[in-house]
Amino acid sequence: MASVAATNVSMSSAEPPLEVVAVDAWKIKTIFNRFCNQEGYLGYDEFRALDSATEEDGGSLNAETFLQICHFLCAQNPTKGLSLVEYASIYLNEQAAATFESDLNADFAAVFPEHTKVAMIFEAFDTDGDGYLSAIEFSNLVDHDGGEGIHLDWKVQQARLEAFHALGKLFSFQPEKGMSIYNLVDFYLTEKGTLAGFEPDIDGDVSMAAKMMGVDELAHATSGPLKSD
Repeated sequence: MASVAATNVSMSSAEPPLEVVAVDAWKIKTIFNRFCNQEGYLGYDEFRALDSATEEDGGSLNAETFLQICHFLCAQNPTKGLSLVEYASIYLNEQAAATFESDLNADFAAVFPEHTKVAMIFEAFDTDGDGYLSAIEFSNLVDHDGGEGIHLDWKVQQARLEAFHALGKLFSFQPEKGMSIYNLVDFYLTEKGTLAGFEPDIDGDVSMAAKMMGVDELAHATSGPLKSD
């Protein structure tokens, strides 16, 4: 998160937030859950720790500035700090995002470098942008065919569908709905992927994802505005 300057104005409560996509919502919630206290708030100490983790210079937040941030974001209980929704507005509200020069991708990558790779893979293979990997989309990923699975013989596609249903039982998701970003994190960053009979290769897959998207993997993972389409 970019260092914030003191401000005595408040964010307009009438201003609509930017449209949020599934991966961005997951990133915000994951950051929040890492730093929030047991009451479910980012108090001064928690927010200062978050600021230090996402700033190259370690951050320079003080209690007065934090209180001003709470007032700017129209926090309902500044003495407790920021709720998840209030914290999310730092990235999702245009006025707040411009004021704080917030960069969700960079902040997330600073705290969760491995999760950032998973997010990039997910974005590349969620070709319909519905926030889930279908049986075909997931098969395109694990078979390393970069999206060619849709042209396979129907018998092969049927076998993939059956395997995906079996995978849903292990990862606790509904195959008809698809695999979420949370499930893909488990696939790569826990032993579940191996237990399911796969050989997850996060570095190889993120390189493939970068080629599919036509971007540099590091630059895409650590910078850039939120999607708003």
